[in-house]
Amino acid sequence: MKHALAIAGSLLAAALFAALLIGAETFTLLTLAIGLIVLPVGYLLISALSPARPDRKCPECGAEALTPLAPSSQIGVRCTACGHRDEEASTALLDHEPLL
Repeated sequence: MKHALAIAGSLLAAALFAALLIGAETFTLLTLAIGLIVLPVGYLLISALSPARPDRKCPECGAEALTPLAPSSQIGVRCTACGHRDEEASTALLDHEPLL
């Protein structure tokens, strides 16, 4: 999902080039305008409806072992693998369960 906009833009550019190369008569500015409107709207919808992925990776050791400092706290994390503590980090993405 990280490079979705670049891929979609590349596909649109390839379609434009192909249409110009074969001299398609039905390809008009209206088709281009519709494509340029649908592309960002589609990207926004896909981005907004995609679920968030948990980020439990420790910045010190790289292990997937970050946990909240306190069970009810929204701020502060610690690593159970190396003991790293960050008193100011948000726990927003720690609460989500893994997708797969």
